[in-house]
Amino acid sequence: DLSRASVAPPAELYRTLGIPTGVPIASFVGSLVPGEDPLSFVRALADARRWVPKLTGLMIGEGPMREQLVAEATRLGVRDGLILAGSSEEAEAMLPVASVHVACGMDVVRTEPMLRAFAAGVPVEAIAADLSNAAGVDALVVDGESGLLAPPGNPSVLANAMVHLLTDATLRGHCVSGARRRATDYLLDRACARTQAIYRAVLG
Repeated sequence: DLSRASVAPPAELYRTLGIPTGVPIASFVGSLVPGEDPLSFVRALADARRWVPKLTGLMIGEGPMREQLVAEATRLGVRDGLILAGSSEEAEAMLPVASVHVACGMDVVRTEPMLRAFAAGVPVEAIAADLSNAAGVDALVVDGESGLLAPPGNPSVLANAMVHLLTDATLRGHCVSGARRRATDYLLDRACARTQAIYRAVLG
């Protein structure tokens, strides 16, 4: 139920994460495997923190790359700004606290977290250079309207888009409004109504 994600993030979510209320957060949801490219998220986080020093990365998911990601964050000097929250319903409930949701992926991009981010009014930054590798992204993220699109496998471009969404108040406000509109389009009752209309049209 995406409508449950539309409530503003409570202060206790920040306390659960162990960070001050209002600190900007970039979220990632997915398996920690090469196909979902979590390394690009960590590298983009490190790059973006040069302009947004308090930016914190929130990674929701588990997988065999966890230790590699910790090592890379340590190498890049951002281990203190990276939260590995694991994979659980409690972890996923933290998504509305994000300032921007980053959908990486070389082979797959998860659309459900994107929809939950939209419902919470969180703009989404997604890779979409090769839409055969990011099926559905173009249907959800309208570049400059509900988020920003970036090419896959390019952390510096991903970081640049992240910084724009976090620091350009006009762009961010526009994308937040657009994200909420996109979520409305996918609410269950709207989807059911569209499905019923199609059945009525086909069956006469």
